[in-house]
Amino acid sequence: MSYHYNTNLNSLVLKAKSGNKESLCEILNSFKPFIKNFCKNIYIKNFDLIDLYEECCLSIILSVKKCDIKKFNFTAYTICSIKNNIFYKIRTYSKSNKEMSLDNKVSFDEDFTFLDILKDNSNSFSSLSLHFAVNSLTATERDLIKNIFFLGYSSLEYSKQSEINYRTCLRRRKKALKKLKNKLINKDG
Repeated sequence: MSYHYNTNLNSLVLKAKSGNKESLCEILNSFKPFIKNFCKNIYIKNFDLIDLYEECCLSIILSVKKCDIKKFNFTAYTICSIKNNIFYKIRTYSKSNKEMSLDNKVSFDEDFTFLDILKDNSNSFSSLSLHFAVNSLTATERDLIKNIFFLGYSSLEYSKQSEINYRTCLRRRKKALKKLKNKLINKDG
């Protein structure tokens, strides 16, 4: 860095300390290449590049506020501040486990988990329109839809259970789904 650049940066720091936002933006822009290059090599779980960039910008703003340019070189002070802040983030986020499992208990005194709350036991025909659409199918089509989609049998298992050909089962399933689709989007009535 040239002497002219440092004096220009020092004058910008003095203006920024007095509350000039344009000079603060210029300071941030002058450190932009360093920040981009530095952030490329950093990984913090659940942080993306934009989050890291914003953390670095906060470090620069704090450096403007705290640095005494009569005692320290502002550029060196700011770069050190950015690195220290990011490395501190890495240390804190690596020590703490910020993830949560669905198997965790809702609270210490409760006996149920988040997964218990999310379970949907209403896999039956809850929607009235779906109920009418399924009732419009023939008995064999209804049985096929119920076994494959609601009871969880595979098409192969259903074909063996019903003693029909696998290809016939696939054709019936496709035909039944087409009928259901037409009924639900009101093309067929």
